[in-house]
Amino acid sequence: MMKKRSFLLNEVPLEIREQIYQDVLSATPCKDVQLLRVCRQIYEEAQSLLFKRPLTFVSQSDLYQWLHHVGPRNLHHVTSLSMKLLDIGTDACLRRRAHNQGRRTVSPKEHSKSIYEEDITRLLKALSYLPSVKNLTIYKPKFGVSTWDPCRDFYLSFFSLVARQYSKLKRLSFFMDELPLTFLTSLQSLRSLRFTGFSTSTPAEALAVLRSLPLLKEIELFGPPPQLDFKQRIGYAGARRVQSFTPDVLLRLEPLQSFTICEIRDEMTASPAFFSEDTFKALFKTHRSSLEKLRISLDFKPLETDLGAFARFVSSSSLQELEIGWPGLDDEVLQCLPSSLRMLQISISPGLKPDEAADGIIDLHDDVPLLKNVVLRLDRRIVMSDSLRDNLRSNFDHAISKLGTTGIRASRGWWHPIMFDTIDESRTGSRC
Repeated sequence: MMKKRSFLLNEVPLEIREQIYQDVLSATPCKDVQLLRVCRQIYEEAQSLLFKRPLTFVSQSDLYQWLHHVGPRNLHHVTSLSMKLLDIGTDACLRRRAHNQGRRTVSPKEHSKSIYEEDITRLLKALSYLPSVKNLTIYKPKFGVSTWDPCRDFYLSFFSLVARQYSKLKRLSFFMDELPLTFLTSLQSLRSLRFTGFSTSTPAEALAVLRSLPLLKEIELFGPPPQLDFKQRIGYAGARRVQSFTPDVLLRLEPLQSFTICEIRDEMTASPAFFSEDTFKALFKTHRSSLEKLRISLDFKPLETDLGAFARFVSSSSLQELEIGWPGLDDEVLQCLPSSLRMLQISISPGLKPDEAADGIIDLHDDVPLLKNVVLRLDRRIVMSDSLRDNLRSNFDHAISKLGTTGIRASRGWWHPIMFDTIDESRTGSRC
């Protein structure tokens, strides 16, 4: 009689099993983790991977509720955390406190300081349960940071708390321009910084802060912030914002390995804040030999002078990865690709068709022999009918097939100027 054969899970090496778990969990909504219910062995092996995924919270209250729900057992596995830091709503808190104490509603100014201090204390306790975080993203509130002093002090206290709690942080993203950059000096392990490029720190102060970070190799600029012109006016109630990251700051930094410009054009300003001739001159002088990755995403067509400076820098660089996208991008930009390039991502807009991009890349294949990966990205903002979408998909497939004949691995995707103040609430940690 043949012995009944059991499920062959244990015949797959643990490393392969963990990769399978990781792939499944990465594609699974947080509220639907049926994989963990298959059997006890899978539960034990995959549970920690659930916490190793990037976790996202829409508010500090969302974080508190999640911590209460999951308990402390696996929190040391959390390494990537994103959170929108909200004003705690002083008026609502005061009304609730007065009601609970059976007293009349008091003025917000009377107790606002203690309320903000209470929330900072609670945040400190919450973050202490997550000691292994190395990648932290803090999104700004929908309507920005209040100019009210207690609220602004709350955000200053929070980032001071971050500097103390996560001194070993490797990657930080924050999008609040109402604060100085001085808290960054405590983050001596920081390798990657993403921010708006604007703050209350002067360029000289920003340079001193950034030069004090010995491991900093990657800077991503996502800006300028909305309503910048209003926030720079004399008489504005809050602290005046300035462009802290300028071409001169870039020129004087230690050589970078990766640099990103994601710029949303401010109609109130005469010229771009970051995509400029001076920026690429600074890159050329200081970072030409060290820079391996450059990402450019704009919601406007660059000026000819700025585009010429970009092309001159790229053609003389040692870039291995290049990602570019803006309205009206055409195949002329392909003429500047460096011989060192290995990865290219390019937006496809009405000015550049998939076949034209493919032909341009193929024509330059001998000049760019290391290029083996290409992603053609369609502008997500283009409104199209079903028939046009099907036609474009066919054009993309044809272009990808054409690139494949030269040994280039090509794929298609979407492109959109990256918005930096939104959270995908369908994947928040509280739903895990």
